[in-house]
Amino acid sequence: MLPIMVGICLACIGSAMLTTAVSLHLGKPGISPQVVQIVLTAYPVGFLVGCLVTRPAVAQYGHERTFVAILMLALLAASGFAFTDFLPSWICFRLLGGMAMASLFVVCESWINRVPDRYRQSHAHVAAACLTRSRVNVPRSRPAAPRRPTRTARGGPQWAAARSRLDRRFRPCLG
Repeated sequence: MLPIMVGICLACIGSAMLTTAVSLHLGKPGISPQVVQIVLTAYPVGFLVGCLVTRPAVAQYGHERTFVAILMLALLAASGFAFTDFLPSWICFRLLGGMAMASLFVVCESWINRVPDRYRQSHAHVAAACLTRSRVNVPRSRPAAPRRPTRTARGGPQWAAARSRLDRRFRPCLG
């Protein structure tokens, strides 16, 4: 099960990097905004098509064969960008890439759901423990905020300091 999750993670990272590269390429001068919209919209359309097509494919061919076919489709869609700069073909590549990513998610989730509950729960606990552990070990990016002074009686030193700051801040507004 772990290799499947690692594979999904790598596919998501690759898809995000490819989306960034395509967007940067489409940002070059001379490319029509309408073409950019069509190329970028092809991915979610393919994602929707992938969600609708995958279940019958899994039912007919099984999880393993469907998974391999989807990986080949994703590979072809991603490598197509390197071979041509013809933008209408990029629409097809984005459509196939979106379809492959949606199909990949559907196949993997249904494949994981086939695992008996006791194993699935243990994997979920391991994943949750890893995530919690990674959050605990990550150092804070900024120092902790200073503690606010406690409110004492209205005549205390903290109250007077806060009052003078407010007076300085709002004095121009009051005239």
